[in-house]
Amino acid sequence: MKHLQKFLSAATLDPAEEAESRWAQPDEAEVAAAYVDIVQRQIEAAGIPGDAVALEMVVVGRTGDGRPALTAMLKLSAWSGRATVRLLLGLPLFEAKVRRCLRSHWLADVSFFAGLWLHPSAPARDPEVLLQLRELLLRLEDGEERPSAPSARPVPPAGEGLWSVPAALDNRDERQEEAGSAA
Repeated sequence: MKHLQKFLSAATLDPAEEAESRWAQPDEAEVAAAYVDIVQRQIEAAGIPGDAVALEMVVVGRTGDGRPALTAMLKLSAWSGRATVRLLLGLPLFEAKVRRCLRSHWLADVSFFAGLWLHPSAPARDPEVLLQLRELLLRLEDGEERPSAPSARPVPPAGEGLWSVPAALDNRDERQEEAGSAA
C-alpha cells in the first residue's frame, strides 16, 4: 500500500502542468465535421454518388449531461436509380453501419448521435421517378411471400393503397402534349 501511495504522490502535476495536460473539449463545429466525415465515408462505401445526396449535420438538442445531440440530414438531391433505391430501402442498414463506426470513435464521448433523416427533394418527387419507384415497390411486394397464418391480416393486392399513383401522374405525357400544342 505504501508503494502505491508513494507512486501516486510522485505522479501529481503542479497546477500549471495540469492545466496544459487537460484535453480540450472540441466545439460543435469540430464535432459536426467529424460526423460529416464518417457519414460521407458510409455514403461512398454504399456506392451512392456524391451528387445524389446532400448531407448536413444538425444539432437537435442536448443530452442530460450537456453533450450535443446531432442528426445527419440526408437530402436526395438527384435520382440515381439503383443507388438511390439502395439508400431508400436500406436506410436502417445504413444507419446501423454509421452507429457501428461511432461505437469506438471519440465522438461517442463528447456527443450523442440522434440518427439519420432522409428527405426526398424535388428531383426525387418527379412524376417519372415516382412511377419507377412505384413499379419497383410493386415488384418487390409481388415477390414477397404472403403470410399463411390464419390470424394474419389480409394483404391488399398490389396496386392498391399506399403505392397507388394518382392518375394525374400517369397521364403526364398527355398533359405535356396538350401544353405543347396549345403554345
